[in-house]
Amino acid sequence: MHNRPERLDPYAVAELERMAGRSRDALAAAGLPVWTSRDDRRSRSGVWVEVDPLVGGGGFVGWRADASTVARAAVGDGRLDDPAIRCNGQISQVMIEAMATILRLNGITVEEAEDDLRAIQLQVLHTDEGSEADTPGA
Repeated sequence: MHNRPERLDPYAVAELERMAGRSRDALAAAGLPVWTSRDDRRSRSGVWVEVDPLVGGGGFVGWRADASTVARAAVGDGRLDDPAIRCNGQISQVMIEAMATILRLNGITVEEAEDDLRAIQLQVLHTDEGSEADTPGA
């Protein structure tokens, strides 16, 4: 018998979805392209916002650049010294820093995700109710 990962309770998931929505709105209001589905995330550049409903999960924000396609191909071909890999990582880091600033200006508390599987991503920790975050870009 396989052990299924434990899911958060529905109220906790709803809160994560609310925070994800506020994050998405703030980043879109700043002019960044925001994609919400996994299919869009694989094929387009821009911000992606995801809710992981499992215990230990949370709300996460990341960046995907066109360069990531080239970087993935280089890794797949064993070309680990390919400049595209370094460039993609640097682009992602710069965008994560910019997104963190935008989110914080909108009353959204974020930090870099600590999970090794979520390298160069932000975890959304809190959104201030009744703050500027109610009006993205305010």
